Amino acid sequence: MAQPTRREAMPNVFISYSHVSPDQDLASQLAGSLEANGVTVFVDTKIRIGEDWVEQIDRQLRSSQYFIVLLSAASIQSDMVRREIALAYKLRKAKQLTVLPVRMDVTQELPYDIGAYLDSIQYVIWNSGESFDPICRRILHAIVDPEKAVTQLAAEAPAATPVSNAPRAAGTTQHPNVNAFDRPELERVKQQLAVYIGPVARVIVDRAAKKAANWRELYETLAVEVPAGEERNKFLSHRPR
Repeated sequence: MAQPTRREAMPNVFISYSHVSPDQDLASQLAGSLEANGVTVFVDTKIRIGEDWVEQIDRQLRSSQYFIVLLSAASIQSDMVRREIALAYKLRKAKQLTVLPVRMDVTQELPYDIGAYLDSIQYVIWNSGESFDPICRRILHAIVDPEKAVTQLAAEAPAATPVSNAPRAAGTTQHPNVNAFDRPELERVKQQLAVYIGPVARVIVDRAAKKAANWRELYETLAVEVPAGEERNKFLSHRPR
């Protein structure tokens, strides 16, 4: 029996987006670009009338190997997009899915729940007025030619630098103690906070550590994430003197 060709073995891709422009325009172009190269793509417009759309989305996402999420001002407020991101994160942790985030004019920090899932993943950026073509090529390379995608990413590193590390606007200053906390100690703080709020603690601690001046300020910032009362007092008791 003949071995399947590279094109025949192409993965399934799920595109998550909000039904507004330019999100749906990029989703449509991405789908067309990938399908033209033999990739099977699911977008929710393919759900047929009469089908259970929640069940269909869940099934399609679980059967995909790549999850492309278009992060815009609209989509990060969408309950459905948030649910898709949460499920994609679980599948990624199980090594069943690769997540490819695209930021669409989103320069601010993501909401905590979304950031907890996506902040550690390299993303690409699209800015208003730009062509969709470079994004489509980057995504296509990441799926059908990962080695080329890595080379291209290295060449374009400044454009893909996470927002938290980007140069600040004129007139602003970065805290002189940013990233000055001892890393092993920060790991212990993450473990302490995770007892109360779960794995999202890792992202929250990293963010707070970039802004806090000292351990006291760091713990006081993090304490608001812990239920008030005995639990919060117990968390604060770990604060270095």
